[in-house]
Amino acid sequence: MNPLFNFDKSYELFVKNNWDSMYVAVDLHDTIIYPTDTVRDVPFLFYPYAMETLQLLSKLPFIKLILFTGSNKEHRTEFTDMCVKHGIHFRYINENPECEKSRPTADFTVKFYYNVLLDDRGGFEGHTDWKVLYNWITKTWAEQL
Repeated sequence: MNPLFNFDKSYELFVKNNWDSMYVAVDLHDTIIYPTDTVRDVPFLFYPYAMETLQLLSKLPFIKLILFTGSNKEHRTEFTDMCVKHGIHFRYINENPECEKSRPTADFTVKFYYNVLLDDRGGFEGHTDWKVLYNWITKTWAEQL
C-alpha cells in the first residue's frame, strides 16, 4: 500500500476546504514500534524513520496526532512520556473530542474522527513506509518545518 495515498488525498481536502486541522491516527504496535513480544530488551523500538517522521508531524501546527492503540494505560503512559522527551506530541489517545459527535451523515459516538490512519492492519508497513512518508513531509511542508 502506498502510505502517501491517504496523506495526498487528505491534504488536498484540507487545502480545498480551508480546514484548521488534519487529524492523523497512528497505531502503536507493528506500526510505530516493533511488536513488544518480539523485542523484549527494548520496550519501545521504533521502526526506521518512525520517530523522525512523528517529530516532524508534531512540529506542524495543523497536524493533530492521535495515538490509536489497544495497549493498557500503564504502557500508553510510558510510551507517551517517552515520546514527549523526543519531541513527539500525541494530542489524544483513542479519541478525538474536537469533532462533532454526530451530524446528519455521521455518528462519531462509536468511532472517533480522523483524516488519515496509519496502521499495519490497514496496510502500513513500518519497515518501509515511514521513510516514504518522511520524504514526502519534508518536500511538501518544507517551508513550515
